[in-house]
Amino acid sequence: RVSLCDLVRDEPGQWLGQRVSERFGSRLPFLLKVLAADAPLSLQAHPDAEQARAGFAAEAGRPEGQRNYVDPHHKPELLVALTPFEALCGFRDPVESAEALAAFGVPALAPVVAALRAGPAGLRTAVRTLLGWPVAQRHELLAAVVAAPADGPDAELVRRLATAYPGDPGA
Repeated sequence: RVSLCDLVRDEPGQWLGQRVSERFGSRLPFLLKVLAADAPLSLQAHPDAEQARAGFAAEAGRPEGQRNYVDPHHKPELLVALTPFEALCGFRDPVESAEALAAFGVPALAPVVAALRAGPAGLRTAVRTLLGWPVAQRHELLAAVVAAPADGPDAELVRRLATAYPGDPGA
């Protein structure tokens, strides 16, 4: 057996074609995942090409297990679904997100809503606030959101994700 990465490394022109191998060298230019997703997948975030290069360089010298950036390459993704599949990709307009979260009426989310109302400049703060929520308070936060009298597609989605990922602020 030979891995795909080894084949590409040893003969990039053969496996990637000349044009692609000239552009990307002797590495597979994408991250290949084969998934059988019968439940919601976890939240994933991938850097763009510039962020990947900068992050990898900034972490130079850290031990392998303590790096977020394992190489200097971005990881674009393409989804090919064989059956009906729902995917969330990217971020909606932060002000729209603020209104969607405010509709739940959960006071603890006020700092997140305020950050999002600042527009794109507040998006990073909002995401960091949610994903950095104290572990001991995550279940309580998500339970409050799920129990809120909100309805509509956003509320239904949060309830589905909360069932799949109890206590996960990514929901």
